[in-house]
Amino acid sequence: MQKIALIFICGGLVACQTTPQSAVYQTPQQPSVFSASGPSAGASQGAGTKSTLWQNGKRTSTSYVTADGTKITKTSTTSASATFNKAAAANALVSILGGMIADDPIPVTRQDLFGDWGLYAQGGQKSCKISFGSTQSFGAYRSKLGVACPSELFSSSKWNLLGNELVLIDGFGRISARLHQSQASRWDGKIEKTGAVIFIAR
Repeated sequence: MQKIALIFICGGLVACQTTPQSAVYQTPQQPSVFSASGPSAGASQGAGTKSTLWQNGKRTSTSYVTADGTKITKTSTTSASATFNKAAAANALVSILGGMIADDPIPVTRQDLFGDWGLYAQGGQKSCKISFGSTQSFGAYRSKLGVACPSELFSSSKWNLLGNELVLIDGFGRISARLHQSQASRWDGKIEKTGAVIFIAR
């Protein structure tokens, strides 16, 4: 009886001196999921959206696990295509180049202006003749206007080409009109005194 008691006491002492190992809680790792947006409605865990791009479109896969442990994956695809219209591209290039050419001044010399032209006013309803001579006169060239030309130009007796601007000059050396070439055989401008629109053509 004493032996049993002694064994019981020793066993208790051993049990009391033994320190149980500490329990360490490890958080279970969720499966690695690439998420491009938030979880879908109704998802409980492991939810996410994965998008994959390829040459002709895009594939989107959405995966999530419901409350009862069921894994659901939804996949949608979109396609994209592009066409190249050679004719449309060529027309666009011609249009761009044409605009660039039109913006540049048309090369012109005084020799291109020598001779008779028609001068038009009031939207072309009134016309007369103007002649650009080749005889120089005090740094300009002589000109002659017909009797039906606008009265504001009656005193204009000379002309000159200043860069790309054609000017009509009166007897006092003042500029009475300014014109700029708009077409190969047409110049548009205004009378300096009144601002009336005129053009010459032939």
